[in-house]
Amino acid sequence: MLRQRRHPRPRTHPPSVGTFFTKMMAFCASKDAQETSAVWATVNPVAEGPNAGYPLLIVHGGKDPLVSDERVDMLVRLALTDDQEMVVFSDGDHCVYNHRQDRDVLIADWICSRLGQAGTNGAW
Repeated sequence: MLRQRRHPRPRTHPPSVGTFFTKMMAFCASKDAQETSAVWATVNPVAEGPNAGYPLLIVHGGKDPLVSDERVDMLVRLALTDDQEMVVFSDGDHCVYNHRQDRDVLIADWICSRLGQAGTNGAW
């Protein structure tokens, strides 16, 4: 029997260990957990501020055991941008590892399309 855990509230602080946190440390170009936590605490894709209005691509696995469809729908609803796209791989797992090549091509094409738009009118 598969038991699913549901988090009633969004996480208010980043995890301090694990693969995800290690990736966040690399993303922040830091080897310091405290510094990475401070940077991560500023990330909020649904907050007003300098990052509002940027293009948003959400790639979701329909069979993701960690991120529910409801959480993804909430992010789409609350994101402060009109330029958003959500792609769901119906049988995709967490991070859509089971469709790695298709996922990576999709993301690369999306980024290239947005980079082609950048700077054409002073905005995204």
